[in-house]
Amino acid sequence: MLSIGIDLGGTKILIGLINDDGKIIHSLKKRTPASKRIDDIMNLTFETIDSAIADAGVDMKEISGIGVAAPGIVDEKNGVLLYAPNWNLRNIPVKRLLKDKFSIPVKVANDVNAAAIGELHFGHGKNENSFFWITISTGIGGALVVNGNLLLGNRGLAGEIGHMIIDDNGPDCTCGRKGCLEALASGTAIANLARKRISEGRKFLKINSEIKPEEITAETVVRAASNNDKEAFSLLKEVSGHISKALSYVVNLADIDLLVIGGGVMVNNEILFKLIEENLKHYVYEYQHRNIRLVSPQLGYNSSLIGAGALILKSKSL
Repeated sequence: MLSIGIDLGGTKILIGLINDDGKIIHSLKKRTPASKRIDDIMNLTFETIDSAIADAGVDMKEISGIGVAAPGIVDEKNGVLLYAPNWNLRNIPVKRLLKDKFSIPVKVANDVNAAAIGELHFGHGKNENSFFWITISTGIGGALVVNGNLLLGNRGLAGEIGHMIIDDNGPDCTCGRKGCLEALASGTAIANLARKRISEGRKFLKINSEIKPEEITAETVVRAASNNDKEAFSLLKEVSGHISKALSYVVNLADIDLLVIGGGVMVNNEILFKLIEENLKHYVYEYQHRNIRLVSPQLGYNSSLIGAGALILKSKSL
């Protein structure tokens, strides 16, 4: 059997047909409608699903269900996207809308949780069924898997490492508090920190002086650090300290050895990866007696999409 995986992103909608081995047999990608209206988003999703099925030459009878990785806070029991910050939308009945359209089972999960589920069944989790997943991208999210089970907590918010306060006097966070990990170490935070340092007169020798401060991204900083820019390296070292400290709390609390680090900021970012790994030694209790391993996701860019498919393929109840 096959499942349909949907990765709903802030800027893209990715649809894939996933088989029992977690392989994508066909996929289509569309840009999220600029209107950010739910009717437009869902209609484009419906059309893309129809196109993917037609392109792959698959009969609807071969599809066992639809899994959705959604960007924000999700009521997984009822399949409702409670809040999507990238779209500024609330209470979207994703499950009902898809079920009414296609008349097959539908399951919905937060996109970070879906990525962890994909990794559990088809990635590193095949060999180790307890791990912590952290996504470092525009924002920061996390998911905790213990003994093969994703921990959701009372409200589905377990693992939200991005809003763990690391510095009481840190910068403002989008959640309304100060010093959250996301405000200190996300892709957005890295770019903001670079702009702040430039405004203070500090020099990034490998960042083109013609680039306007507002055009600087996390990728700009990573590229400069890779070219031996001391200021960029110093910035990433500062950021790595915040990430390592937050991860150490997870390790110390849950006794987790495997840390899977994904997200756009970590793509081709060996410098930050190694700095995080090195800093962990200073924060983790009894580090020398543990077998802590930092790894990149085996499923790469498609973790959330394959995880969405796994919501159906690995479900015990549809």
